[in-house]
Amino acid sequence: MALTSFTATRRGPTTEYVAESDTEGAVFYWYADWQYLGSSTDGRWRVTPDPDDLLDVDVVDSADEDFEPEDPDNVPQLQPARRAVEWTAAADTTDYYLVEQKKDAGDYAEVDRIAHAAGVWLYRWRSARLDDLAAYTWRVTPVDARGVAGTPITVGPVDIVRPPDPPDWQYAWEPSAITFSEP
Repeated sequence: MALTSFTATRRGPTTEYVAESDTEGAVFYWYADWQYLGSSTDGRWRVTPDPDDLLDVDVVDSADEDFEPEDPDNVPQLQPARRAVEWTAAADTTDYYLVEQKKDAGDYAEVDRIAHAAGVWLYRWRSARLDDLAAYTWRVTPVDARGVAGTPITVGPVDIVRPPDPPDWQYAWEPSAITFSEP
């Protein structure tokens, strides 16, 4: 269960972000430039940045009642096991965007189709969990209602290397010594 789409629509100085999820009972936690903004239950968030400001807005969905949005492990950019692919809207004749993914030297495989929506200028698609120590490439192709594909954009390759889990240890401090031990 995860985010299935993420779009941005500019209305004057305000940008409305809309996220959809297949997680039942999801709460959407919104971030801008890696700082927690707030949450919503309808998948919508509006931001009015300064005119010269380029915000990197992202969202995480969770149905976990104990989810801590300000925990560094939950901030979207700190989760290297998934990747977001972004692109700007193509011509108004576009019907949908075909999202394909390739792992290492394999072939491209379709992973999603995102419907084109009038007024939306930014699309973001988030991958499922990716394998460690692999290289991924994505291709996004606009397709019109007759099935004619436009010029694709390619993102990657991106090497996925997750940091190792932290060691599991405890320490005891005394004025004369620090003792480390396994829990």
